[in-house]
This record gives sequence, C-alpha cells and structure tokens, in this order.
Amino acid sequence: MDREARGPIRFGIFEVDPQTRELRKRGVKVRLQEQPFQILTVLLEQAGQIVSREELRKRIWSADTFVDFDHGLYSAIKRLRDVLGDSAEVPRYIETVSKRGYRFISPVEAPSQTSVSKHMPLSVERGLQVHLPSRSARASFLGQRRFALVSVGTIVLAIGGIAAYPNLGSSAKTIVVLPFSYPADNSFLSGVSEKLTSGLYVDLNRISARGLKTKAPSNVDPFKGSDADPIAIGRQLNADLVVAGKLSKVAGQLSVDVDLLSVRDGSSLWAARGLRWETFEVESARRGILSELLTRLPIRLSETARAEVLRARPKKKVNPKAEELAAKAQEFFWVGTPESFAKSIHLNKDAISIDQDFAPSYGGIASAYIAMGNLEMIAPQEAKARMLEWANRGLQLDDVDFGSLIALHSAHYAMEWDAETLKENNFANGRFEKVREQNRRFQAENPNSPVSYLFMGQELLMERRFKEAIEHFRVALELDSHRAWAHYYLGTTYLYQHRYKEALAEFDLSAKGLPVHSLTGTIVTLAEEGKRRDAIHKAEELKTLSRSQYVSPLMFARVGIALRDKNKAFRELKAACDDRVPPLLNLKVDPAWDTLRKDRRFEEIVRCVGL
Repeated sequence: MDREARGPIRFGIFEVDPQTRELRKRGVKVRLQEQPFQILTVLLEQAGQIVSREELRKRIWSADTFVDFDHGLYSAIKRLRDVLGDSAEVPRYIETVSKRGYRFISPVEAPSQTSVSKHMPLSVERGLQVHLPSRSARASFLGQRRFALVSVGTIVLAIGGIAAYPNLGSSAKTIVVLPFSYPADNSFLSGVSEKLTSGLYVDLNRISARGLKTKAPSNVDPFKGSDADPIAIGRQLNADLVVAGKLSKVAGQLSVDVDLLSVRDGSSLWAARGLRWETFEVESARRGILSELLTRLPIRLSETARAEVLRARPKKKVNPKAEELAAKAQEFFWVGTPESFAKSIHLNKDAISIDQDFAPSYGGIASAYIAMGNLEMIAPQEAKARMLEWANRGLQLDDVDFGSLIALHSAHYAMEWDAETLKENNFANGRFEKVREQNRRFQAENPNSPVSYLFMGQELLMERRFKEAIEHFRVALELDSHRAWAHYYLGTTYLYQHRYKEALAEFDLSAKGLPVHSLTGTIVTLAEEGKRRDAIHKAEELKTLSRSQYVSPLMFARVGIALRDKNKAFRELKAACDDRVPPLLNLKVDPAWDTLRKDRRFEEIVRCVGL
C-alpha cells in the first residue's frame, strides 16, 4: 500500500484514518494507544508482507529511547490484537512470523485503489499459479449445481489463485450471473449465495449503459435445481457471457470458486479457485470479485468510472419512525422470552408497515424466529422456515442486512449439524477457554449488559464452575432484576449444587417469562428433593401445557431422568436429535445428562448428533 495514501484504509469491519489518526469499528471510533496505532499503520502500508521487528523498532521507537524493546513491542502488539478481537493462535489480521516479524494477512482496501491487489492480499496476487481448467473438468465442477437466489457474507481472502485471460471481442454484450452453487441444505451458504448473486447483478447492471447488458435474476428461475451446464443455460438465455461459481466452507471460512465463461466457444476467460473470506464482509467480497470481472469484460472503463462502480453503495434514506420502532424491537429481543420476542416481531412489522423497504426490520424478525427456535420456544423447523422467509426478503432489499445474515448464520450453526460446523463448535466440544475468550470480548464491549454476564455464566455452568457461574448470574440480576433467564440459570445452578429450596425459588421467579423452562426445572428439582408425588403432578401440568404450545423433547427427556424413567429419556433424546433441537449440541458437556453417560444408548445419541 502506498505510504503516502491519505484516505481511510478499510479492512474487515475496521477503518483507519491516517489523517485524524483514528481507528473506527463499523463507523464507531474505538480507543487505540499511539504505539499500537503506529504499528497498525506500518503493517497496513506493507499488507501481505513480513515487517521485521527491526523495521518496527526503527520506525516507532526512537534511537534515544532506553526501554526493553522486546517487552514494549510484545505489549503493543497484544493491545492491538485485543482491540481488533484478534489472537496470535488463530490470527485474522496480524500473523506472527517466527523469528522474523509480523504480517498483516487480511484484505486491505483504500478508496483510491481499483485493481484487484487493493481487495486481495499480496500473497494471492504474487506467485500463485492457477491453470485453465479443461472443459471436462469445468463441466464436472459446475455440472452439479443447485440454483437459488442467494447472497454473500463476509470475506477475507487467504489462499487462492487468479489467472488472466484475454478479453472477448467487441461483439459480446449480454451477461448472466448464475446463482452460486453450494452444498444442499446449508441455509447459511444459501444466504451467502443470494447476496453474492444479486449483488453482482446490481453492480453489473450499473454499467449497462457502457456496452454491457445484464440478464435479470428472474431469467434463471426456470433452471433452479438443474444439473445443466452453465454454457448451455447461457445459450438458452441468449447470453454472451456467464458468471458461475461454487461456495463451500473450509476451516471455518467461506471458500469461493468463480468462473467467467464465454458462451460463444465455451472457453474460460477468467478462473479463480479457493478464494477465502470470513463471514459478513460482503462489500469487500463483492468489490474484490467485481474488480476482477471488470478487467475481463469486453467494455472499456476509465479509472474514474471503474472507481464509481466499485465504490461502496450509498446508504438508503431511513424513515425515522421505522428506525425508532426497530430500536425498540431490538430492546425486546434481548429480553429473550416468548412474550418479548412476540413484541419484537410486532414492532418490526409496525416499522415495515411504515416503510416496506426497511430491511433491518425484516432481519430483526428473522433473528427473533431463529432465536426462539434455538431457545426451545418453537419447533426448530418452524423457526428455520419462518426465518428464511423474512431473511430472504430482507436480503432482497439490502444484500448486506446484518440481522438477516446473522439469522442465516445462526440457523446453519444451530440446526444443520454438518461435520465441519460441529468440528468448529467450541461450546459443543468443550473448548471452554475459547468460548470464555469470546465472552470476555463481548463483556468488555458491553460492560453494563446483563446478557454479557448471562453468556459468561452459562459457559461456567457447563464447565461445572458453579460458584463462579452464580456470581455472574447475580450480577446480571443486579443490572436487571426482572431478567427471567438469570433467574432460570441461577435456579439450574442451585439444582446441580443440591440447594433445592433456593432452586425452586429461582424457578418460581422465572416462571412468568419462561413458563415451560421453569416448570421443567421445578419438576426436576422436586424429584431430586424426593418429592416424587409433587413432581409427577407437575409433570402432568407440563404434558397438558404441551397440547397448546411447543414443549421441546429435551424438556420431557429431563423429566424422564428425574422420574427414573431412562427409557422415556432416551426416546425423547432420539426425538430431539431427529428434530435437531439446538441445545442437544451441548450433549457432551451439559450436566443435565450426566446420569445417562454410562448407558450405551447415550453414545448412540452422540453419534446421532454427529459429535
């Protein structure tokens, strides 16, 4: 990057302004001390390259400064990583190169830049080889495609390759962007695909007056789910060019393969393989791919026109009343009870009635439904279906709508249970230190939020650090004495400590907000306390309640354990697995299932989940 650049420098969700010497996160200024800030600017100047410790010493520490340089550098790098939410073990931004120095590994973008190197790390631009795939290989790669309107999440390019091919002749005019294919039943990649496909269509449509015509996404509807070759589809649509791609998840990142194909002779004009992106940085992804397409398309653009096409999309005007309703809806969302979620959905629908194009409220409704499914308030498949309806509508209005993307991402992690996702799930696999690190960051950013203490307390509860968990739940109650979840988790912790009287008191306090959860906790406590008759009576109440509202199989499984009916417990656990009830992912760490672990049937449930 040009050391003399003076405009804001963007990477991920951050932006550095060299003139004002400010670091901003999603547009909000964050505090960063002078030495860490200087280190960041030096690394950004040489993004993708190793910056030696000696260069950092010369650039930042003056010759007459007598301090322990090694300690000073280590401390400054640590403070910088803390602010960026980065880690030395699994770096997203700053990589430690042993005995040599440091390297900035995230894509960096400056407003004045337009070539692909401004959107992709230098490690991708330099020295990596990509071969032109044969027609048979291309057909194999692109033949098994699932068509759907889709959209892209976040992006940090890691390793991939870009090959240059000659431009087409001037006669080619029409281009079609096919929906990026992805593995079946992956709602997260489905949303990513919709975002990427629709986003590229909108971008290419903006230059239609400069000699390029775009086929609207509706033109590919008849081919959804088809195994037809993209060249054949291009011919049927009378297109000259086809953009096609494939999405997958590799090591927790989004991996994208992209092709620009000539319909005339079936040749590949450009191919990129294994482009890696983090989730949710859609703008960088869109511009990175678009920048490459613009160099291969049969159009001539001035540098000014190219920069205009690549620039960030202007923010839409927002109706103040709709925005106010959405803010209130968000407050109810974080309360986390069935009643509060219903209020959140209602307020967001009111916002949409005022402004039908207000994407955040569609995302807010999608998030509420998926949260209700994750928290066992409605059936998982119902939650997922409703979420998809609202999230897709939100992404049609704004392909970077955060709420819609979060909802899709949450559904993928909580309800789809593919091997790669399960492997990444720190909570499910008992990697509590990593969970705790994430929770600490959230707590540092939201020190007065009862939710941050609930998150930390829940992790400590699963780790069986009951005393510390209780402390966190009590702080949550000090911040909000009516927080139903804090009472519920406090009661659960007391239950595991055999403090039955206190547990019953807390479940009673949570009953208004969480009637099903609290009733289940009460049944288990009464049974553990030896009050079997009372527990059976309450169990009948739960059964009656299940006729009018959703009661998760996991609730009935806990009751089965408490009443010493293991057969019933395992039947309900199997039903929960078949339904993919999200909390079952904690099967290996949740104390609720400790009494079943030695039973051979427990391993069958573990295998059913895929852990």
